[in-house]
Amino acid sequence: MAQENKYCWQLTEHEQNRMADDLKIATTISSTLRKSKYIAILDGGYGVDSVIGNKITRFHHDVDFIVLHKTQNINNLRKIIIASLCGIFDEDSWIENNTTNGWLWFTKKDPLAPNLPRQLNIHLIRFLQDHSSEGFLKVASRKGKEYRIDITQSLITDTIGNKHEFFTLIPEEYVATKLRLIPVYASDWRIRDCDQHDLRLLFQFQEFDIEKCISILNFYYQVVCGGDQNNARGCSPKELFTQLITKYPSVLLNAQVNAVNNLLGT
Repeated sequence: MAQENKYCWQLTEHEQNRMADDLKIATTISSTLRKSKYIAILDGGYGVDSVIGNKITRFHHDVDFIVLHKTQNINNLRKIIIASLCGIFDEDSWIENNTTNGWLWFTKKDPLAPNLPRQLNIHLIRFLQDHSSEGFLKVASRKGKEYRIDITQSLITDTIGNKHEFFTLIPEEYVATKLRLIPVYASDWRIRDCDQHDLRLLFQFQEFDIEKCISILNFYYQVVCGGDQNNARGCSPKELFTQLITKYPSVLLNAQVNAVNNLLGT
């Protein structure tokens, strides 16, 4: 699925070295969890870079994973994951922070960037059926609603030339996730530069399927949120794309804007 992209940020030597080490740790985490029968999906900016171009396009200050599990006892799962990660981190350098049941969060001070610590986020999602060999998983929302997420395997080359392989979401899933979260974290609908960057790369990916993306958003809105605009925190597909096209039209290609207007009547 990889293709060349033209939206690469300039990186300092420190940023390059930091991200190379991040991906080394991420590879170890992915391998360790896989041996423990968990499915780990690289999420966030690293996941986007991996699936659309196989190389780093901007600075990422944290590593995000989705870890899928089948247990109802989240506390036990947290203990198992933390135990499985022992020995990966330098002694006393990474700190586990207080988090919710569905989230593990580790931080480490960066002496060269004291205001921007390194971060590792692990988000826990319960899955029902493993169809990873067929490119998808059946998962459950926190309220027990069943839905499907599409995944793929991607290679990413770090900033010093090493290659790493991960499960990632498909581009349409990343866009759907980012669009769903915008009204949650930005009530005025101002998208950060890094998210504009990621969305632009995803939309301009040569195999991107705008209809599939809308279908993913619509299914989530109708099935997981029950079609309730308040429950969905303002994330109906029509509202999301209306806001995006109005405020950030350059993120999409002209043909995609026309396709959205035809599909949603925006």
